[in-house]
Amino acid sequence: MLSDILQRGPGQLVAVIRDLDTDLLAETMVALANADGGTVIVGVDAAGRASGAIYPEEMAGAIQVAVRQSRPLVQVEWRQEEIAGGFAFFINVPRSTELHSLADGRVVIRSRDENRPLSGEEIRQLASTKSTGEYEEQLVPGARREDLDDEVIKEFIARWEEKQGREWTRTADEMLAQVGAVDERGRPTVVGLLLFGREPQVFMPHSGLVFVKFPGTEPRGEGGQAGYGRREEIGGPLARVLQRVWTVVMDEMRTGRWSRGWSGRSKRNTRPPPSARRW
Repeated sequence: MLSDILQRGPGQLVAVIRDLDTDLLAETMVALANADGGTVIVGVDAAGRASGAIYPEEMAGAIQVAVRQSRPLVQVEWRQEEIAGGFAFFINVPRSTELHSLADGRVVIRSRDENRPLSGEEIRQLASTKSTGEYEEQLVPGARREDLDDEVIKEFIARWEEKQGREWTRTADEMLAQVGAVDERGRPTVVGLLLFGREPQVFMPHSGLVFVKFPGTEPRGEGGQAGYGRREEIGGPLARVLQRVWTVVMDEMRTGRWSRGWSGRSKRNTRPPPSARRW
């Protein structure tokens, strides 16, 4: 997952902070929340090499300190990943419908790969856009029509035709425009990438899902190693994510043992007999 996020390098949706700097972390979280959201990766350089100097307990405290420097408080989620030489920490910052500032009064916004301070007029303009418009309709910086998967689009049209009982006689691009997946110039929106994107997580890392199965009650194993027995990173367009999640969950649930006492023999099956089912 780290390599996927860093594939395009630091930019509008990705910020990389090698060393633990709570002031820079707070500034970056506010900048992303005021813009299109994104991910802050802490503890690695732009090439993905771990600094090896940050531990989970320190990171948890630093995030709390950084969040308290925002006005109003920025809402974030974070996770850690063990890599060669240490840890990488991923802080997902969603696009906010509010205008955020720092404790010292500065208002910053993410612009390309920088946190840019705003002037008074720019702050007023940003405040007005925050109060109107829907996130799903926003354009995704850097995304192009080629980033949408034509096979997924065909599947969508086929299901539409099946449900409506008639043929879609216009072009696929007209359909995309009709459902709000692209703008008038064919540029993908947030909903367009989520529904039809080839790799939505490249632009919106927080749109994927990580499935982790722990065999016991502790998140860590012996010697501080990962304590989970299965871990899968699930990405792709929304329908593929849901489909894969369903498959993984059912796969983990599809085992059991029931005994039929009347037969004198025990039978192993992947499903209980009707009389043994509980809902």
